[in-house]
Amino acid sequence: MTVSGAPAGRDAAVTRIVNWALDNDSRLYGDEREQLRWYVAATGLHWILVPWTAAVLVWVVGGRPAAVYLSIVLAVFYVPTALCHWYVARRRVAILLVPWTIKSVVLGQLYLLPFMAFVFGAMHAYQQFDPVTAVKGAVFGEIALIATGFATHWAPGQRQHRDALTRDQD
Repeated sequence: MTVSGAPAGRDAAVTRIVNWALDNDSRLYGDEREQLRWYVAATGLHWILVPWTAAVLVWVVGGRPAAVYLSIVLAVFYVPTALCHWYVARRRVAILLVPWTIKSVVLGQLYLLPFMAFVFGAMHAYQQFDPVTAVKGAVFGEIALIATGFATHWAPGQRQHRDALTRDQD
């Protein structure tokens, strides 16, 4: 039984792309565990290094042309991530840790903070940077982001987790 919204007999486009890109016959990596370690390690490093590279380069290389090209790089990076997040969530796959750990919070910050650093750098490149206003906006944005994440993911996940434990005890 499938929960996919794709027509019977035809996989969704994202599934076809993933199947094409993956090493399903294990010719490149050996066993499945080695393949999974490779994918997770590469993805985790990309999630941290690509945004930080763009954030640093907008300050180091500087200028309006760098900001334009690096914003394209970030869009090409963040949009597929968001689409895959949406795709997996639509198939009712648990996408967030419940409860959050220190490690997940730190990694989340390492993933999101370079976006703010990039925005500050781009604002500086366009001479639109007021440090006091930028810091106030960053603090407010971070608080709003944490509150939104808590309200939409963590609190309902805690309820579902608690309900599942209650059902198991009966």
